[in-house]
Amino acid sequence: MKTVHDGFPLGEWLNRQRELAKKRSGPSPTQQALAAIYPWWNPPWTIWWQRAYHHAHTHPRHPATRQWLHNQPRGWLLLHPDQQHLLTTADLITA
Repeated sequence: MKTVHDGFPLGEWLNRQRELAKKRSGPSPTQQALAAIYPWWNPPWTIWWQRAYHHAHTHPRHPATRQWLHNQPRGWLLLHPDQQHLLTTADLITA
């Protein structure tokens, strides 16, 4: 991720936090703080799905988003229950 905020490489830093989380046996204070801000900062599913979800949430009318949303019910049973929850509570799709 190449997100930069006020000159700080936020995307790189967040990716590093995800890598550290994979190596640790328990959450660090930084990871706990991130979870308090946004519980899905380090989801158990792929980051690609998470990015598509974020794009759908912020650009629901974009053609690629509409196609992605159209495809989600097809694999509904393969989605993590929290992915299903995110999609339905954001009113992006109906289950």
